[in-house]
Amino acid sequence: MRRVAVTGVGVVSPVGIGREKYWEALAEGRCGLKPVTLFDAKDLKHGVAGEVPDFKPEDILGIKGLRLLDRATRLALCASALALKDANLAPEGEGAKIGVSLGSTAGSLESRASYYSLLYREGRVGLNPALFPNTVVNSPASQVAIRFGLTACNATLSSGTASSLHALDYAAEAIRHGRARAMLAGGFEELGEFLFLSFHQAGCLSGEARPYDRRRNGVVPGEGAAVLVLEELESARARGANVLAEYRGGGSSSELDEAVGQALDEAERKGAGLVCSGGSGSPIGDAAEARALSRALGGKPLVTAVKGALGESYSAGGAFAAAAAVGALVARAAYPTVGFGEADEACPVEAVAERRALPELETVLVAASSPTGETAACVLSRI
Repeated sequence: MRRVAVTGVGVVSPVGIGREKYWEALAEGRCGLKPVTLFDAKDLKHGVAGEVPDFKPEDILGIKGLRLLDRATRLALCASALALKDANLAPEGEGAKIGVSLGSTAGSLESRASYYSLLYREGRVGLNPALFPNTVVNSPASQVAIRFGLTACNATLSSGTASSLHALDYAAEAIRHGRARAMLAGGFEELGEFLFLSFHQAGCLSGEARPYDRRRNGVVPGEGAAVLVLEELESARARGANVLAEYRGGGSSSELDEAVGQALDEAERKGAGLVCSGGSGSPIGDAAEARALSRALGGKPLVTAVKGALGESYSAGGAFAAAAAVGALVARAAYPTVGFGEADEACPVEAVAERRALPELETVLVAASSPTGETAACVLSRI
């Protein structure tokens, strides 16, 4: 079976753009949750979100071809460009061997809402057909393939907060079975008024994210994109790539502990030195996830959750956690869980409150779960 290496990480997040800035911000425990500026939320009880500040895609992509693309697509394109650059992987002449696998659920939701709202108000005469592609959920992944000339397999997975981990596993399988030599894999979501107000009306939001904390009382929405370059290990070594980690295995089930068990079995591991989890500050969700991790790993597993710093970015959350897991393996350290301060007996995990050196760290488990039953896990390790 072909082995799968991680050779590049591209991140566009509320705490930094690029993997080094992202890892540095996580290590320092910086919080990217601030008052919303993308739309008017001043009159809302909780007008706070994990917004990518001063997002200027032209600084990464140039100005050509951006005018008709929505924010979700621009986020995905920028993270993909950063990942390719980080991996020192030039698609020219290699595009037929490189594919794309991205996860998203609410990405381009704003485009769909505005496009069809205009249709109902003004009829078809008022529509710009060039904007229609933004309403299709697989458009951002397709735009990534088009811009970088990638012609191997192309997939968009939409399964709630598990989406980007499903996308990573899809990419790993494509490499293992020879459908691609390398894959851009991860997830993206944009922060939009339509989704924000929906969660506000449902009473799910809070003014601060406190994963696993006894005082947690809701989630803070977030946005961004994280893309990993997965590559066949021997091919990566042959071209002199900087191998950051190895993708060892993945799992998916309606129950998180089952998904974790599948990932560990495929990785041929009995446990993990650290979990990069999907804890978000949800009173019910964090407790359920913690219990599942405890059942799967035993005792109180060591856990860090990046959503305390980034917010709940739905399908992008698993990719952000995977990018953090690679950083933890490189540094052999656990990032602090921003917002965590008081342990909760209902959450049987050991949440990392301050950066912790882990000199023996070899394996990190990444987990994501959704209240509607979509769960996923993957195992990353040092080479």
